[in-house]
Amino acid sequence: MKNSITIISIIALLLSLSQCKKNIVETTNNGNNNPTVQADNSSVAKLLKFKKQVEYYKANPNVKDGETMTVDEAVWNLENLFNITYTFPEYSYSELVTQEFELNINSENGQILSSDVAALYEELKNESRTLYANDGFTEDKGFLTLHAEIVNTRGGEVVKVKITTGEKTNYNMQKPHVLGPFSSGNDTTLADNWQYADGMGNCDDSSIDSGADKQLQEKLEMYRDSLESKPNDGYRLSFIDPIDITIIGDGRNCMFYSEKINETCINWYEMNDYLYGYTRLIFNHYLDSLVACHGDNIHIESITINGMQNKNRCIRHDCHLVFGNMVELNLSDFGEASDLLE
Repeated sequence: MKNSITIISIIALLLSLSQCKKNIVETTNNGNNNPTVQADNSSVAKLLKFKKQVEYYKANPNVKDGETMTVDEAVWNLENLFNITYTFPEYSYSELVTQEFELNINSENGQILSSDVAALYEELKNESRTLYANDGFTEDKGFLTLHAEIVNTRGGEVVKVKITTGEKTNYNMQKPHVLGPFSSGNDTTLADNWQYADGMGNCDDSSIDSGADKQLQEKLEMYRDSLESKPNDGYRLSFIDPIDITIIGDGRNCMFYSEKINETCINWYEMNDYLYGYTRLIFNHYLDSLVACHGDNIHIESITINGMQNKNRCIRHDCHLVFGNMVELNLSDFGEASDLLE
């Protein structure tokens, strides 16, 4: 097997810092010794205001009171209220699918009526619900994230929306091996030698419904969860301003790559090496550079690793990462997140 555990820090850093162009709520201190908390409160307050506007205009559809917001504010509100209300980034996903649609937006001099934005939110929900219901998954469906951005066209402005949904995974967590997360096993357990893709199983037992990609994903998510704080009583944690990054396993940016299609088994000591490399790439290079760009409140929402084939010539692992600003939401204001299909 060709062992390509290569981390190109310059590429990782440039890709991460390119995400600095995404619009987010500006943080201010205002005399508070903790600007992160102040920024969270400001973001949550804006979303709560928009949530009440949506509820008001839905109950009073004929009201046109002239209140406006900028187009950028509108898109930010649409994206983030949806995400904190209908998505579940805290779950693990074995498979994901991305679908896109567009919403027309009517603005004048960069302003849009708040009542029109509220109507757009209902349209956003309806279109997302239809695509989500027909994403091809029938069991353990979950909504990972929604991204919205303004696009200028010859006919005006449209909101381009991308939704990511998938099949949630409930891992059967095992006790860690004495030699690390992966080991050669002992008299009563199989060695942690895994076929590269989910469903191919252990190298010694193809009937096991897993693979190296999901074994690595599981360990990375366990590490992510160990870093997260718990919400205060009466609150829940959620994410706003999602940033997604896809890393194609081409032998440079991702950890596993083989030129020979038949070399599908990854030995336990290589699994440990890949896990270490992934941890460095995700939690040091990508997360650290995004924190430097957007602030200390950036966290990892989800990590998905998929074993892939490339034109039947090679096998690889692709990584899909979602980052976001963590916020604490009062349950009396926002309630629990709910499934869009229920």
